[in-house]
Amino acid sequence: MQVELVKSIVREAGRTALSYAGKFSHNLKEDSSPVTEADLLVQDFLHKRFKSLFPDYKFLGEETAASSGQSSFEENDYIWVVDPIDGTDGFREGLSSWGISVALVHRFRPVFGVFYMPATDTLFWSDTDSNAYENGKVLPHLNVVSSTSFYIPSDFHLEFKTDYHGKLRCIGSTVAHMCYLARNAGCGALIRGFLWDIAAGLAILESVGGRLIGLNQQPYSFRDHFAHPQKSVCLFAIPSQEIPAYIRQFTIK
Repeated sequence: MQVELVKSIVREAGRTALSYAGKFSHNLKEDSSPVTEADLLVQDFLHKRFKSLFPDYKFLGEETAASSGQSSFEENDYIWVVDPIDGTDGFREGLSSWGISVALVHRFRPVFGVFYMPATDTLFWSDTDSNAYENGKVLPHLNVVSSTSFYIPSDFHLEFKTDYHGKLRCIGSTVAHMCYLARNAGCGALIRGFLWDIAAGLAILESVGGRLIGLNQQPYSFRDHFAHPQKSVCLFAIPSQEIPAYIRQFTIK
């Protein structure tokens, strides 16, 4: 895997998207989430670049999947899974909490992930040797979690309740929440998303010892999710294999 090349392509896509941030029209997708011309432009750019450089690899992007339905993939396929702009609401409003999310999936597992936040020039990535990085700095294994910040989606209050006594934070990007957890800037996250919302963040989080579990505290299966990529799932992101006790403080209304 040409990690440096992929990172440079994602950075280039991010610079293009940044030129559109906060100053364009948008439409609504079938699920009522906003899609901008920049989403389509970035996805098309990444698709063409990856196709030219990795012609045997397949591609699953948020915008094409939403319109064309589930694609057919085989066990041995290498598949790019792309969310062209994760955090579209913040992007549309000219905020900094959004990014370009790219994962490489093999045998229905994310083996490599990149997440670039152009507004702050912050780049997270994992490599194929199970290391994770932020702007070139190696992220240490999450042996000791020092933060009490717990990340939540923006509509948390509509569906969930909690008596957690730590800090609740919403950045506005699913992958950003997972990456901040990976850099030990949080103790957990409640995330909701489709396959492309999760893939890159999962590759980065797993590289430092974290994982995803269901609301029932059972293990999350990326393979099973891949069979239904347009299914939105709600999960806990946690920093270790052991399930923290405070997870039980978050419940559905």
